[in-house]
Amino acid sequence: PNARLDVQGSFHASTADYLRLGEGGRFDARNPSDSILTVAPIESFGFLTDNPAPITIQESYLSVPKAQTLSLIGGDLMMQGEFLFLNELGGPIFSAYLSAPSGQLNLISQASRSEVSFTDSKLKLSTENQGGSITSINTSMDVSGDRGGQIFIRSGNLELINGVLNAETINQDGGSIDIEVNILLR
Repeated sequence: PNARLDVQGSFHASTADYLRLGEGGRFDARNPSDSILTVAPIESFGFLTDNPAPITIQESYLSVPKAQTLSLIGGDLMMQGEFLFLNELGGPIFSAYLSAPSGQLNLISQASRSEVSFTDSKLKLSTENQGGSITSINTSMDVSGDRGGQIFIRSGNLELINGVLNAETINQDGGSIDIEVNILLR
């Protein structure tokens, strides 16, 4: 609870078993001695189990600088805050806040072995989206800014309760909010 993020670049939190780094680089969380480290950026997140570990954000403020990326990539994702007050325009302010001004926000829940790759403009999953669950309660997700950013959400189930997804632009064409989920009725 009450975590704050203060970084000068992009930030990726993941429960992946390995990270693929550029051409030939790899960080292996299960077998670190098998890692081949490079200074290349992360190209993909690999999951080797059928039940990737979850990520929980509770009443926290996570923000990256302008035009950077904030990613939460793992098993089930739970983001939970509390309603604080209404702003001067009547919009809700919550204690859970994810922000990437004019940047990219990636929320990906996987429930099987897979690899998640991303670029500045799209996400690619190595399997049909057999995602886990993303639950967002009293949470704001914001990529607004001069040019507006992009929000990518991939999961099997998505539940937004009193949440805000915001990608406003000030003076240019904005980015997008791109959601792909599978809802299984049983």
